[in-house]
Amino acid sequence: FSISDEFKDLIINNSLFRCHIEDLIDYSLMRYETNYLSYDDLKLHGKYTTEDVMMVLNWSSRELPLNLGGYGEKDNACAIFVTYEKNDDRSESTQYPDEFIDRNHFKWISRSGKNFSSADLQSFINYKNNDVKFHLFIQKSKKDTDFYYIGQIDPENPVETKMENNGKRFDIVMFEFKLHDIIDENLYDYFTTSIYEN
Repeated sequence: FSISDEFKDLIINNSLFRCHIEDLIDYSLMRYETNYLSYDDLKLHGKYTTEDVMMVLNWSSRELPLNLGGYGEKDNACAIFVTYEKNDDRSESTQYPDEFIDRNHFKWISRSGKNFSSADLQSFINYKNNDVKFHLFIQKSKKDTDFYYIGQIDPENPVETKMENNGKRFDIVMFEFKLHDIIDENLYDYFTTSIYEN
């Protein structure tokens, strides 16, 4: 890319335009410092949209949220998106009881219909033998547009089990995510205090 002659002329000869461009650059640098540590790292407990996450991980916009289904993996990175509180208008098959066990551990349930032989869970199950970095993002409820970056995790202690939906049982795999960094106490309290309590 190169700067056009017209743009150069505006910067040199129009002080108001130059001031707006400098403000835009300052704002962009401030936003970068606030939300990102580097092009491939995320700020612990920072807030991100799914689009932000995909940009930082250098994933294509063609792979955006609808295709994630809760988690997506590419180029040795796996982004896991969790809505902490599920309300009653979600189908029973997506009412996964994902929750914090404590400030260092998070219980996570795979998509329904999964077991130890499911191809998309192999990197989770065999995480000690691969180079995949698992990134956990949690939003309080569907009303939120942003997810908090909880940090990198290790998907430990997988267990095949079943969940029930309208009298039918379906396979799932339950994991205990070990957080690389303990979650901030205030953020932990925010997630573990129900918005649906009376």
